[in-house]
Amino acid sequence: MASALKKFGEAALKPRLVNGLWHKPKVSARQAADLKKAALFEGREWPYPEEEKKPNKRGFGQYKPLKGHKHEKEKAIREAKVAENLADMAKKIAAYRESRKLKEGSLMDRLLSTTKAEEDAGEAGVPFRLLETGATEWSPDGVQPTLNARVDARLVPSLASPDGMRLDYAHVVVLDNFFGEPERRALLDHLTAPGWDHLQGPPLNKWERETADGAGAAKTWGLRDSVLEQLRTSAEPGGEDSREPEQATFCAPFVGNAAVAGDQYTWHVDADPATLPDSRWTEAFGDYVNGEPGRPLLVSLLLYLDEAWPRDWAAGTLFLDCETDVGLVVRPKRYRAVLMDQDVLHRVSAPSAAAGGRPRYSLVWKLAFLPKAAGQECCLARPEWGLPTSVGSAARVEAVRRSLARKRKAQEVQP
Repeated sequence: MASALKKFGEAALKPRLVNGLWHKPKVSARQAADLKKAALFEGREWPYPEEEKKPNKRGFGQYKPLKGHKHEKEKAIREAKVAENLADMAKKIAAYRESRKLKEGSLMDRLLSTTKAEEDAGEAGVPFRLLETGATEWSPDGVQPTLNARVDARLVPSLASPDGMRLDYAHVVVLDNFFGEPERRALLDHLTAPGWDHLQGPPLNKWERETADGAGAAKTWGLRDSVLEQLRTSAEPGGEDSREPEQATFCAPFVGNAAVAGDQYTWHVDADPATLPDSRWTEAFGDYVNGEPGRPLLVSLLLYLDEAWPRDWAAGTLFLDCETDVGLVVRPKRYRAVLMDQDVLHRVSAPSAAAGGRPRYSLVWKLAFLPKAAGQECCLARPEWGLPTSVGSAARVEAVRRSLARKRKAQEVQP
């Protein structure tokens, strides 16, 4: 190393170009540094010139600054965009709230009438038909429910509340002797056949195993489309005020179930107005949580149609409180009806083996309770029935309310 430096001098410290190829220095930079250090330590002068150091343009603190992060470089752009959006935010909020309001005119006018312009354009109003009424001895006055319960207490968005939120429940009401033997027999004969042997299962000309509680769920017995159409047309009034369902969406007003042993049912909700697709319904009422004051309340009416159904045969309807995983069981019973908010989580329990091949027949009617005045809240629980029985998360809310009431009362008693 020292001999090479002595022989070749300064050239030993530099790379060489030989026949078009670069060769390393005979004395590397590290070796040269060691020789320099030894010479200086012995008091000798280092005769070779110092190599000029080129600045590292990519190094920290050098000439070229660091590239930085994207969010730092675009911070000024973001702040300018936020300021631009905030400048007219009050107008945007007012426009949004205005768009969520119901259209002008009374609720019944919007549901059942069609303007001349809409007729010329081939458009119909929201596809509602008011149910026909007839002479009957039955009256809701004085009716006491077998069960009046509420589950799923939760805070939901609400345009009707000044705070923008309201406390919501899902209700389940059981009414015994809701209908009589003539109606039960007529419905069951219509869905099967007079004198049908139910141990054979449901008749194949009216039922098919194509009904499911959701996408990918197991198929169970449900009514054929022809039977559902017969039910729909027989239950709806004719005349000039009737409206055909819009073609862009489909919602069957009836669902029939013929549960048999071995069937598999899944938890589901019948409908949730907050998740409905764009349609004339959402144009009229917007997106809202079921039970919103001033909006239609979506309700399912369940009728049990079997003449007898012993307890050992199971096949009850189960309702679940999502927050606490506790719920309700309603057994099938002759002349029994169940009213439930369509967004309550529920499912059918399959019949036990003791039922043999006998189906448990039920018919579900999808309904909408319409408010009669602006801002009116529709609810299954009638005020004369008293407070509903709270279950699960609803019971927790009631416990908190009672606790706060006791504390307020104690504070009022203190001097």
